Amino acid sequence: MILRAAPPPAPPFLALRGVHKSFGATEVLRGLDLDIARGEKVALIGASGSGKSTLLRLLMMLDRPTAGRIEIEGCSLFEEVFRGRTVPAGEAHLQRLRRRFGLVFQHFHLFPHLKALDNVALALVLVGGQSRRAARERARALLAQVGLAEKAGAWPAQLSGGQKQRVAIARALALEPDVLLFDEPTSALDPERVGEVLGVLRRLARDSSATLLLATHEMAFAAEIADRVVFLHAGRVHEQGPPERIFRRPERARTRAFLQQVLSAAPWDREPGA
Repeated sequence: MILRAAPPPAPPFLALRGVHKSFGATEVLRGLDLDIARGEKVALIGASGSGKSTLLRLLMMLDRPTAGRIEIEGCSLFEEVFRGRTVPAGEAHLQRLRRRFGLVFQHFHLFPHLKALDNVALALVLVGGQSRRAARERARALLAQVGLAEKAGAWPAQLSGGQKQRVAIARALALEPDVLLFDEPTSALDPERVGEVLGVLRRLARDSSATLLLATHEMAFAAEIADRVVFLHAGRVHEQGPPERIFRRPERARTRAFLQQVLSAAPWDREPGA
């Protein structure tokens, strides 16, 4: 009987290995390691300055790591092979991979000179190569998906913070990315507008097959929608696990101290979406 060697395991969908990022003398990420499965919903929690936003910007390829490697399905984001040599990735490589990611910022970043419909349609024309008519039809459907069909003709200045953020979510969905990144999407909103954005995110987490990474201070929401919670501290993954274990039985003292500080009520005792 001939025994055949088992095939090597497939690489994780997203893999970060020894990732460092410094801004001048300030080191924000300090050797971060993290694997993320396809379709997984991951909540990133941690104090301000722990590296959550920096991590998302690296995944979106808006910044380059100082050291380390980031891959999607085994393909490096920041390196490519040219004439048999591994070299820093050029802009064409970065642009091709950026289409697989969609990022929603804290502060919306809508184009003030474009109406809501055209804010969503723009990438479909410039990046997706669609006609203006097809792009606008798709944009109308996406605005309806986030509950803003009636705001297609509104300028950003005419929208509330929650409406702006929902337009930003529709824009992130436009190119049907494999990975959706949310950087504290409710932190810039008035309290009465938070719920409308969380409702959209809740539906995405439930219905979308995309991988989702959400940096958030909304602990109840993280407990509700995440498959895994990752606690960042001092630029590294300090603790991670299922929401119930992280919030009920954190293993590390720093995780416990952080949760005691930010939670006024345990998320598992709140009503969903509260």
